[in-house]
Amino acid sequence: MNSYQILSFFLTLLKVKYTSVLKKNCWKLPFMDTLYGYSSLLKRYKVDNLVIDMAEQKTDLVSCQLPAIVPFGEGFVIVYQISESVVSYWEEGKRRSSSLDDFLQKWSGVILLAEKTDFSVEPDYKRHLMSQFMERGCLLLILASICFCICAIIVKNTPYSIAVLSSLVLNMAGAYVSFLLYQKDFRLSRSYVDKICTFIKSGSCDDVVNSAEAKLFGIISWSQIGLGYFLSNILLLLAFPRYYIFFFCLSILALPYSFWSIWCQKVKLKRWCVLCLVVQALLWVIFLHNLFFHDKLVFPTDIWSWPVLFMIYSVPFSLLFLYSLSRNEDKGEKEFYQRLLKLKYNEDIFGYVLHRSDKYLDYKEASSILIGNKNAKIVISFITNLYCVPCAYMHSRIKALEGELESDVCIQYIFFSPTEEIEKYTKRMINLYRKEGESGFLYGLDCWFKNDKTKIDNEIESISNNFEYDLEDEYMKHKSFIDKHDIHSTPTILINGCVLPDLYKVEDLIYLI
Repeated sequence: MNSYQILSFFLTLLKVKYTSVLKKNCWKLPFMDTLYGYSSLLKRYKVDNLVIDMAEQKTDLVSCQLPAIVPFGEGFVIVYQISESVVSYWEEGKRRSSSLDDFLQKWSGVILLAEKTDFSVEPDYKRHLMSQFMERGCLLLILASICFCICAIIVKNTPYSIAVLSSLVLNMAGAYVSFLLYQKDFRLSRSYVDKICTFIKSGSCDDVVNSAEAKLFGIISWSQIGLGYFLSNILLLLAFPRYYIFFFCLSILALPYSFWSIWCQKVKLKRWCVLCLVVQALLWVIFLHNLFFHDKLVFPTDIWSWPVLFMIYSVPFSLLFLYSLSRNEDKGEKEFYQRLLKLKYNEDIFGYVLHRSDKYLDYKEASSILIGNKNAKIVISFITNLYCVPCAYMHSRIKALEGELESDVCIQYIFFSPTEEIEKYTKRMINLYRKEGESGFLYGLDCWFKNDKTKIDNEIESISNNFEYDLEDEYMKHKSFIDKHDIHSTPTILINGCVLPDLYKVEDLIYLI
């Protein structure tokens, strides 16, 4: 069960809104196959969560707030119900249950507990939802256009209308089932598909689809071949119903595969794939259907029949093969990206790179403007200029970071004021912090960086003009630090006095602190 399946089902149980962007977020974040990775993503979705070790008090599981993500066996399961000494959990796309005693015996004791808040939602959910809506709308429009063309072609090609229409229905059913298998092959299937696959007690589509026997020459999956076969049949029937004889002959040639598939599932794999069995049944139904219309079949005599046959059957197979290659490449890129992220977010590597960067060990004396936990071990110093556009963007990122890390860090603001005009407003900001505290300061800074300078003037004019006696001392701390280290580039980020390396963004600190 991959990270997307786990988190999508988990968020669904928590009733947290999300979109298909979740899948992208899963492979972009580091350590996604760990509880730490799941916890990190849930924090991005504003879901309160905690990973604890209950190895010495496993029986307390019955009192835990569910659902919960639990390491179990070689992967993870989602425990969603405990009743009458029975644990119900979700594993590998299937709902399972076990006695409480057996579950506790196999469970290590580590668990991820989560709770939905009023703010729990996917970041930029509304924008993602609109994009998803437009994407699906376009797909529906394309589907409607295809259906219209199909109807037009069927009406136009009146010969063999009954045979063509019934064959189209059968092949569309085959294409749909093959498409479900194709999804299984790329681990894209939905929960309802998983339910179909477990219809038989010994059924497991995943075991069959992922076996070595599921690929021809170890390259092309039988799900691709099946989907290409049915799609090609549909194209032939729609565009050239007079070549029905080819469709009939190919349906005969496809029958030996059904014997091999059934033998392989029963004897070699000892597992049944329900979807595969449906495909084999459809192959025989199509064959028997064609026998009913065999008296109307004649071989075409025109010279173009064979090239047409070749083109119709080569195009879908070629497109599917190329798409599968691109999917495999994407999969390889994602795996490489994950390995790179794990290397990048290795604490030892980060520490080494950080301590090789420029250091400003006197950073604590540079500013008294502190946001967050003032006793935190990690101090993020933000050297900013009120008239710097990139600083405005960095300010919003810093605020988001502080919200993510909460009490783990302290944000220090150090102002760079190269002109008298900037100096005037810098002093106002410093005084605003002294008078109104963290919330007032951040509000004023938000207004400023949003270019609402009139509003900021109106809001802080009365306060900022009544300077306290030590305001100048505070301002000189900033100026002396800037002048001493000859800093001219803003924004600049320091981590405990060390310049954040170019390799890292401030958002990366979520996984490093």
